[in-house]
Amino acid sequence: MKINTTVYWLLLSLLVLPSSISAKDPKDNPEFSEYVQQQNTGFKKYITDQEKAFAVYKEIYNKASIEYKKNIGKNWDKTEVSTNKKWVSYSGNLNQKTIVDYEKKQVTIFQKVLSGGDVEARIKMQKKIDSLKNMTYKKAYQLDPLATKVDKQLSQKISPNILLKSKPTDKKIHIIEKAPKIIVANIKTKNLSQDKGRILSYSFPLGLKSANSRVKSVLFDVNTQAERQKIPPSLMLAIIKNESAFNPLAKSHIPAYGLMQIVPRSAGKDATKYLFGKQKLLSASYLYTPEKNIEMGAAYMHILYYRYLKHIKNPESRTYCTIAAYNTGAGNVAKSFIGSYNIRKASREINKLTPKEVYQHLRNNLPYDETKKYLKKVTKSYEKYSKLYGNS
Repeated sequence: MKINTTVYWLLLSLLVLPSSISAKDPKDNPEFSEYVQQQNTGFKKYITDQEKAFAVYKEIYNKASIEYKKNIGKNWDKTEVSTNKKWVSYSGNLNQKTIVDYEKKQVTIFQKVLSGGDVEARIKMQKKIDSLKNMTYKKAYQLDPLATKVDKQLSQKISPNILLKSKPTDKKIHIIEKAPKIIVANIKTKNLSQDKGRILSYSFPLGLKSANSRVKSVLFDVNTQAERQKIPPSLMLAIIKNESAFNPLAKSHIPAYGLMQIVPRSAGKDATKYLFGKQKLLSASYLYTPEKNIEMGAAYMHILYYRYLKHIKNPESRTYCTIAAYNTGAGNVAKSFIGSYNIRKASREINKLTPKEVYQHLRNNLPYDETKKYLKKVTKSYEKYSKLYGNS
């Protein structure tokens, strides 16, 4: 239930009024007025500090991201960083690069050839491959200099009352189930430009077993949050599949983090306010924790389905709009129907259509091609997971 802020503070103050304030007519008591003013001042200060925190976050992230990419560019021809469906990590000296492509289901190790020659380079590549079998969230987080640097600076500049952090766990990430041995004949070699050296590269498939393990590893948390937020678990799985391909270390350029690609400045703000009563700034360490990421994603889906899109009467039609809104926002869903961002007015038009007509209208009229494709892919995945895991 949502109540007016002033009313909220008034009700709260009546419960915790200092004993010196008269209970007969507190409004006429100057001590009561001063008390309420103090509460409102504190609330306004929190909002102001909150907005400053998000501005600080944006500044810190942008600066650190530019510096990180610049350092990579000094050592490699391609400045590759993690995306929503690729986990890209480098060794501390930037001489080794690992790309785990969850969409193509392939791992590639790149190793610079140094004074020890090809033999030493191959040994280092094999050690990296072996380490992937037992990779943990904690280790993966430590291997991300951008995330660790940003989180450290945020901790120094933002109040813990606003910033949510989490210690990455030692839980295993199901990247590969069995580490393959390098076949020397399959190693590729390439010279980098501008005297950056020579590299060896080796690729191998992720494997079906590890892919199934990743899905199963999130099922408990998906079912828990789906029940809590009254969202079909198969729909949540479909969102995860298309947002990150079950890559728990996903990070887009926006940036959006983790399995359900939570954006701290948008979905994160809505979800934390819904869950905790106040908007919080979510750190990378928090969103790289699978259960917390899923909790935030489920909360945001609840907000979309039960709040922003609540005037859409048909559940199937509302589901299609929720899928689209998760990618592009409820405003753009409304715009596709009435040319403006008023979702309540758009709901009247949506309610005139059958679910099939709503789906087709969205596919034809959503503002961005990316969202049109997203709707199609998620809907297809939703049908698949409904058959595999049910829809309740």
